[in-house]
Amino acid sequence: MTPRSFVCPSPDCSHSTGGAAELAEHVNTEHSGEFRRKDWPATEAGRASLARDRVEDKE
Repeated sequence: MTPRSFVCPSPDCSHSTGGAAELAEHVNTEHSGEFRRKDWPATEAGRASLARDRVEDKE
């Protein structure tokens, strides 16, 4: 089984980790303002993250 990798959804960050809890801690400490908004992913970072995911799905 291939180990799962969790990648930070912020477009300016390349942080990745092997656990969801570690990723949550990273997001909460490094990007707390970006991801707390109720309209997320309607933020710049959220839209970039969704666009990146769509590109990866097409590959």
